Amino acid sequence: MSLALCHLPQIVLLAALLIPATLLAAEAAARGGEAPLLAGWATADITPPRSVALVGQLHRRISTGVRDPLTATALALETRHEDGRREQAIMVSCDVIGSLIAIQRRLQERAAASLPDFTAAKLFMNATHTHTAPGFIDSTFKGRYDTHDLARRGIRGPQRGHAAAVVAPGPPQRPGHQSGLSVPGDGAPNEISADFWHDVRQELRRRHGEELFVLPRCAPAGDLSPHLIYRKQAEAEMDRRRGLSRRQEIARRIANAVDDVLPAAQSAVKDRLIFRHTIARVDLPEHEPPAPPFYETDSVRPIEMHVLRLGDVALATNPFELYVDYATRIEARSPAVLTMLVQLASGSSGYLPTARGVAGGGYSADKFVVGPAGG
Repeated sequence: MSLALCHLPQIVLLAALLIPATLLAAEAAARGGEAPLLAGWATADITPPRSVALVGQLHRRISTGVRDPLTATALALETRHEDGRREQAIMVSCDVIGSLIAIQRRLQERAAASLPDFTAAKLFMNATHTHTAPGFIDSTFKGRYDTHDLARRGIRGPQRGHAAAVVAPGPPQRPGHQSGLSVPGDGAPNEISADFWHDVRQELRRRHGEELFVLPRCAPAGDLSPHLIYRKQAEAEMDRRRGLSRRQEIARRIANAVDDVLPAAQSAVKDRLIFRHTIARVDLPEHEPPAPPFYETDSVRPIEMHVLRLGDVALATNPFELYVDYATRIEARSPAVLTMLVQLASGSSGYLPTARGVAGGGYSADKFVVGPAGG
């Protein structure tokens, strides 16, 4: 069963409506291209109401229950200048494995019908990459998770198979090492779950208030392992001493990082800034000879990337599971004070390995649509 889309247009509309109308008349002409920044948030529970096939592993899993809810969160941003110029963006983060371009286009169509003053092309989605949620379109995985035979044979319940272990990121993969196969770090691998992002939301709200909105995003991590490669015993012992699960430990670290930078961020709050949003569509060369993955990918002719400037911060998306070396190169060359990269956004086009990764081989470096030339 595919994930229902019924909640997504609602949260986009709510996010837009949350922008205080009284602020639209605020401040006169923008100084140096700056303008008042308006923002609105909304969130919705998108957990399926019944059992589904969970995608992301190499075997079929049928959900046996819900460990924690799947969430879609929307952030709407807009600046309006006195001369009529405006800039906009609606960013939607979903607890799913990937963000298909077809789903984004359907959501843009609904947003266009509901929000006549919004440029629908400036709505884009990203996935948190949980491996314990259903897919959007049944055909994406070429029948790997098809459940029609279960009903025909009168079988219910989960299909037995290998269950991967923890989700805590480890170091970049060594040649031949598998990456990208993750399920919750604790609990049943056949339960619907947002993975550690659920624990992150809970911990941040415990510290900063239940009304806090969290927009999860996945930075380039195509060659990061979800498994602990070394220091396993030390990590397990620290979890035991703290009385935390692996997911809760990940949440603790993220929340601590937020708390560390929050005072400095609050000391420089601005309510007006330069906001730019560019949509780039670029044709990338497909790797030869073809080595497609076990799932259908979105076209790379072209890919769609969204590049935003918010004051001295830059944000850029891509539709791949992008190797970390590429992220390092982008960040090193960026003129922005802070550059934030978001993968698995505006499409799902598989892994994009480096030449070093292809030479090493292994999962994520032997089946891909775009290779080092496109990277």
